[in-house]
Amino acid sequence: MRYYLFVLAILSMSGFTAIIVYSQENEYYFVRGKKLIESNCADCSGASKQGLNEGVALVNKAIDTGYKDTLSAYKLLADAYNTLTIVYSETGSSEHKRYSDARRFVYHRLLKLEPKNAQVWYEYAMTLTTTAEQIENLNIAIKIEPKYADAHYAVGMLLIDSGKLEEGIVEIESSLRYGDHNQVEKFANRLIDILYRLGRSEHAERIRIEINKRKSNNR
Repeated sequence: MRYYLFVLAILSMSGFTAIIVYSQENEYYFVRGKKLIESNCADCSGASKQGLNEGVALVNKAIDTGYKDTLSAYKLLADAYNTLTIVYSETGSSEHKRYSDARRFVYHRLLKLEPKNAQVWYEYAMTLTTTAEQIENLNIAIKIEPKYADAHYAVGMLLIDSGKLEEGIVEIESSLRYGDHNQVEKFANRLIDILYRLGRSEHAERIRIEINKRKSNNR
């Protein structure tokens, strides 16, 4: 009986040790992958597609071996696949499709983990290829966060590009109410340009005067 208990204790300790080692292993994969992804960003000096792919592989390995903070892992992968899709692959190529599909899969995972995260819905919308899908998902972001300036602006531009001028202008004007200083300046300049091209100079000037007044009040 004592021998049996001794053997059982040894086996239990061995299993516990294996769990610790396994946990340390997937933590190592994540930390190493995170470092590679962050040091191979689109604007990083010395960045490379190879380094970014190595980071992606390590973070995926961390997830596969049971890394617990899957939210952080998938956010890293989303950033990486955005860079691989936009910067490191040619539109229409098989590589671009592979990265795009992987990016979409990651965003689906993120939306399951954080269904009320407006930024994730916004970023996911930007990965889609049809105007209708983009607007649908951007509107989900706006429903979650009604003052999401970037989402209002994106919806506005999509509506204008699809010929729905009045609706688009209303959305961009909403972005002017909710955006920070830099956003407002960028969005207002774009809207003013659109209005001038439409021959609506009075409307454009009203926007310009309002933005200049807001600038003066913020000084």
